[in-house]
Amino acid sequence: MGLQRVYADGAVFFLRGAAFPLILCRRQELSRSTVQLQRGALLLLEPQAAQRQAQESRRQALIAFYRQLARQTLPARLAQLSTQTGIAYRQLRIRNQKTRWGSCSSLGNINLNLRLMMMPARVMDYVILHELCHLRELNHSPAFWQLLKDFCPDYQRWRAWLQREGYKLVF
Repeated sequence: MGLQRVYADGAVFFLRGAAFPLILCRRQELSRSTVQLQRGALLLLEPQAAQRQAQESRRQALIAFYRQLARQTLPARLAQLSTQTGIAYRQLRIRNQKTRWGSCSSLGNINLNLRLMMMPARVMDYVILHELCHLRELNHSPAFWQLLKDFCPDYQRWRAWLQREGYKLVF
């Protein structure tokens, strides 16, 4: 998952599988950078006095935007898929993991990557279902893959999508 990012006008970020250009806008009244979704773009508002090379503050503003979106989206979607599958989980944590889309523990805790907000809904559901199935099968045995297939018959399509496109979903 290693694409090097530049936070400049026109840089492309993904949101729910669609590409959005980043538009930088300086504002006198701001004390910190924030991101808003506006008219098909990610508008990054930053203080007028921001350094020209304020890459890290821009990166942090984007992470905060995606984290907020993940907090609004992932708990409800996990709960819904948990109910549909009948597989209960204990706790959800939303993290900015560099090498994993999700993980779980034998205690029933699930970690989901906030970058799930960058991918299409079907791929996000695949990742969530993958982790839920691990709560029944804590391995990648044939039984695990069959369980996943029962809940997500086209899982191979979404797994292949992640292998092909996942490297683009970075901050």
